[in-house]
Amino acid sequence: MSHSLFLAILCGLGVSTAQAQQTIKLGTLYPKTSDFGTVLETWAKTVKEKSGGQLELQIFYNGSQGDESSMAGKIKSGQLDGAFFTGSGLSKFYKPVAAMEMPGLFNGWAALDKTRDSFQSEFTKGLKDAGLSLIGWCDPGKMRCFSNGFAITQPADFRGKKPFQWRDNVIFPEFYKYIGSVSTVQLNTPEVLPNLNTGAINTLICNSYQAESMQWGRKLTHVNASEDAYSIGALTLSQKKLDALTEELRQTLITTGATAAKTLMAKLRAQDDAAYNRLKSKMTVTTHSEIQRKLWEKLYAGTRKNLVTTKVFSADLVTRMERIAANK
Repeated sequence: MSHSLFLAILCGLGVSTAQAQQTIKLGTLYPKTSDFGTVLETWAKTVKEKSGGQLELQIFYNGSQGDESSMAGKIKSGQLDGAFFTGSGLSKFYKPVAAMEMPGLFNGWAALDKTRDSFQSEFTKGLKDAGLSLIGWCDPGKMRCFSNGFAITQPADFRGKKPFQWRDNVIFPEFYKYIGSVSTVQLNTPEVLPNLNTGAINTLICNSYQAESMQWGRKLTHVNASEDAYSIGALTLSQKKLDALTEELRQTLITTGATAAKTLMAKLRAQDDAAYNRLKSKMTVTTHSEIQRKLWEKLYAGTRKNLVTTKVFSADLVTRMERIAANK
């Protein structure tokens, strides 16, 4: 029997000759109603169209798959196929990537982009070796200090307050340790709003887009004008899941994902600036004097030094990043 006759018989029997539909499950902490969600929904639609319905993205919003640590674990176990991660989630696969979020390292997005470009091949390989494929970078925004009922003008002001600390973040434990005598409240992201509502936390460092989109800003009264660090992010997929796809479907997913990440990069950075402008119009904005600025810079440098001393990051990694960021 010829191949064409065989296909004709299958069609006559109502048997589909197309590859069975495959679902790619992705998680994110952001809500579907955000600009982030809009781009991901467009990506999902594009994937389905370009694959002729053979590939479908199922996106879980609002941290419904847990915080970044939980999503990382689910990708490793095969329960999820991908996620949007910041440095905290990426560090579960390859810790050096998170060094991009060290405080006081960059003085603008251009310095961050230049530094990351220098580490691109190193980061890509490190993540891939750990089973995670980097589809594209898309950074959430500049991290600022927000507080409720008081200003944080200098590092010592954290003492006696109730600052939120991401449970799986590898950097901020050393940040607060350097200040000394600071008792932090360790939470996962979905727990932040309830704890703000009850007053269990009253200080947090995050980007403005996150503060606004997750409704944290409604419970905050003060914001620092200067940024402490830059929050990086990336769209990622399980390397194992990608390898299981046909070459055509794999390339469809990767190329459309890269486009989505590029779109998100522009949108998130712009929206973070816009969110900051909206939030500061409702809050008291704290600017630092020259003396206060030097205290913050001392804290940033001390944090980076502690991260080396405690072997979170290697001295070579931190030194290289500082040199490139400073254009030396």
